[in-house]
Amino acid sequence: MTSWRAKPRAWLGYLYGSLFGLSPLGLTLSRLILGGTLFADWLFLARWYEAFFSERGLFRRHEVLEVSKVDVPLFFGSEAWNLLLFGAIGALSLLFVLGYRPRLMALLLALLLLGLQSRNPWVWNTGHALIHRGPSVKGAPRLPGWP
Repeated sequence: MTSWRAKPRAWLGYLYGSLFGLSPLGLTLSRLILGGTLFADWLFLARWYEAFFSERGLFRRHEVLEVSKVDVPLFFGSEAWNLLLFGAIGALSLLFVLGYRPRLMALLLALLLLGLQSRNPWVWNTGHALIHRGPSVKGAPRLPGWP
């Protein structure tokens, strides 16, 4: 026999589970897809690490700091520090796929990816805000009205 208190709890549990609840399978699939995408992107960027994110690449630290506003300056340390953080992105994305503390891994990945984006904004930002402040190529014609 059920009491009058058990019926509202059962009804609320059904309402919460069917209307507002998320399936563990759906969350797992979302985590796998996002983590796999982050890892695949990391593998793609690893081939271009030296060109885009190191001091021997296209833009050195001081050149980026002169023309761009840096929000998260994580990747402006030594070359070993930058490589360690870049490797951490790959390791954290694998841990995210495996489901080890997914909320913590997602937060750390978000911070590291924001820092990586700040290291070379020309890789990520195709907006006009960076075009006129970008490094000039010797001998390239200047557009009329641009500094």
